[in-house]
Amino acid sequence: MKKSILKATAVITVMVLCEKILGFIREIVQAYYFGTSEFVDSIVSANLIISVFFGWLTTISVAYTPIYKRKVISGEGEKFTNTIKTICYILSIASLLLCLVLAKQLVAIALPGFSDEKSIETVQLLFILAFSILFISSTKLNNSFLAANGYFVRSIVPSLAINIVQIVALIISFGTRKYIVAVGIVIAYLIEWIISIFLTFGTKYRFKLSLKDHDGIKELVKTIVPITITYIIDDICTFFDKMFASYLYEGSISSLAYSNSLRKVIYSVVTVLVTTILYPKVSEYLAQKDDVRARDTIGLSLRILFIVLIPVISTCVIMSNQIVFVVFERGAFNSESTNLTASSFMAYLFGLIPLSCNAIIIKYFYANKKAKYCTILSALTVGTNIVFDAIFVNSLGHTGLALATSLSVAISMPLYYYVYKREQNRKGDKRNSVVFITEKTKNSFKIIFASAICISVATITYCVRDIYQSFSQTNILCSMATITVCFIILALSMWVPLFLSKEKSFRKMISKLRINKDEQLSGGENHE
Repeated sequence: MKKSILKATAVITVMVLCEKILGFIREIVQAYYFGTSEFVDSIVSANLIISVFFGWLTTISVAYTPIYKRKVISGEGEKFTNTIKTICYILSIASLLLCLVLAKQLVAIALPGFSDEKSIETVQLLFILAFSILFISSTKLNNSFLAANGYFVRSIVPSLAINIVQIVALIISFGTRKYIVAVGIVIAYLIEWIISIFLTFGTKYRFKLSLKDHDGIKELVKTIVPITITYIIDDICTFFDKMFASYLYEGSISSLAYSNSLRKVIYSVVTVLVTTILYPKVSEYLAQKDDVRARDTIGLSLRILFIVLIPVISTCVIMSNQIVFVVFERGAFNSESTNLTASSFMAYLFGLIPLSCNAIIIKYFYANKKAKYCTILSALTVGTNIVFDAIFVNSLGHTGLALATSLSVAISMPLYYYVYKREQNRKGDKRNSVVFITEKTKNSFKIIFASAICISVATITYCVRDIYQSFSQTNILCSMATITVCFIILALSMWVPLFLSKEKSFRKMISKLRINKDEQLSGGENHE
């Protein structure tokens, strides 16, 4: 049994990694064929309009899982699932019709700075992409159903297909009709939906149109509002960035999209890994009313984030041009596109640590059934982002918009800390501690000292960049070698002092990882 669980965990990890890689390859292919052109600005904007105005439909699947688990215990799991799936289909059809009717108005509201020609192109793309609304939420719900019943591997399979189809559409569209890209996106979501339905046939469940579970509907409505706001907060901030960017030069929106995709890769690999390993333990401790151990686990999670992210972010800031050059600069993506993307990528990086820390605290709030805090703080983040967008857009252009996003997240971090600490004090845990990086004061100073060394080395490296910059962008191999050497130097400057001072976070991380491998998937029978 233990071997099968470990094997399934390894398979899931590889599949999730493949999904992220395929998504990133899709961005690279798009950059190769279309660069930072007006077409990319238009299709990115059309996609974003759907995400912001209709993305709340996908959060139904997030709210579904915990309610479904409770319904299964009372024998009403199938009844609840039928009701929610029926609601999903009704809302998806209504949202499609609304998007088609209001397409011009939505583009005018979201992208007021677009020229008439560019607005028309965006509206035409939005007309095509709107049909993806029919499939997205029901597919997510099917995947949540599979995962909730222990079919973890099957729940990931549909998402692999979507990136493959979109990559093929990008290749076919080059030199023919650009609108094939939008058609390919819709077809990809259709195929993903079909696969998710097919995979549910392996269970005993069969869907029936029903709206009988009125209590389940009420519970879902109460849950979905804070979850929706929290989950689409990043899209909302990006939406306002694009709104202001619509007044700027060609390539502003697409360069922001490419740089944000690079930031999301780092965020997904590091933050998602840490939350996957440690979040189940936090939930377990809170369920046992063991708030002290839950708090200490949150502290451990945040220390690990600092230890990993500081050398990674330092490397990316110093080597931003080289990284964009390696990943994107080929085909239609020229040196000008590289400079546009690198500057906004660097600005986005400054908010990566606050964003990751906030994600950990948000996980704690969800586990502790305090989602209302996330709603309030998310709204404040959006408000500050809009203010900073207005301040920086004229002087710093698209880079200022990326910097505004980072600053808004950074400002929200102490607010998350304050609410978290207040919640701890309310429970009677009034020990003085710096939650974000410490479990013990001694470990705090070790991490601060190592961080100072790493940042100092990074600053020196950045000051002498003229020595290696001309060499590093000679070709891809030289750039990759320079990036690798830089990361090794900065990582050693951070991790060697921690190792010599016997900082225990690495050992605890490995220990938690082993525990998680044994326990992940054990909550339900593994059917794979």
